Amino acid sequence: MPHVARAQDARTRASDAAINVAIGGITGAITAAVHGQSVWTGAWRGLAGGTVMAGARQLAGSQTQGSGFVAREISAVGISLIAAGGDSTINYLFPVGPATIIVGPHASVDWRLNLTQTVATIGLAVSPNTRFDVENSLYAGAPVFRDRRKHFGESGTKEFLGAEEVGTIRLAPEAFDPRIPNSARALPHETIHVLQEDYLNFAVTLPVERAALRTFPLGRFFARHLDIGLLTPGVGNVAMMILPYENRPWEREAYALTGQRYR
Repeated sequence: MPHVARAQDARTRASDAAINVAIGGITGAITAAVHGQSVWTGAWRGLAGGTVMAGARQLAGSQTQGSGFVAREISAVGISLIAAGGDSTINYLFPVGPATIIVGPHASVDWRLNLTQTVATIGLAVSPNTRFDVENSLYAGAPVFRDRRKHFGESGTKEFLGAEEVGTIRLAPEAFDPRIPNSARALPHETIHVLQEDYLNFAVTLPVERAALRTFPLGRFFARHLDIGLLTPGVGNVAMMILPYENRPWEREAYALTGQRYR
């Protein structure tokens, strides 16, 4: 029944939002504790950030053109609040491909560049197997490439129409083919993965990498504008080795928010 399906969808979205709010609050509190700041301040910032992040992911799951770009920037505002749990001020992050624009107090502007994402983007741009998709990159808010191979990836019996890796999205030739079920949902699905990776990068792994870099000679100079960005794909690869596809919570979220059946 249509009303039953709507009720189930509403419960799914409410559950997903609650989980993201909780993740934001916990991350903010931990960040504040690590930096010796007020845990309550960190938790409240994290709860607020998690709420914004949750809404952005649900927006990214819609099939409205351009929603991915808007969703990524809104999500980044939420992540900025979460990541600022241990800081006296809040720097707002606005990712543009592998680069990030940082707006600080008094409208000061700075920038950072993720080297791993930059290398991945350049690699796909020069690969004979892929071509850069300008239009969908603007829609998604991340570099999108169309893979020339008909079936470029699979997990067990499941063939991929898209894949997200280190801030880039690859789409199969049959993505958007109306004859293939759910083909139009491939881009929103992968865009949600970009937002998930943004959270892991900005709120968890990149701060750890920067702290480690600053212990080395010239590390503070290097970390002024550059991030290595290897820790997030490393964590992701370990998680994928441990969890089979059907048990990965990030996949469950992407399927749920794009209205797809999971397995």
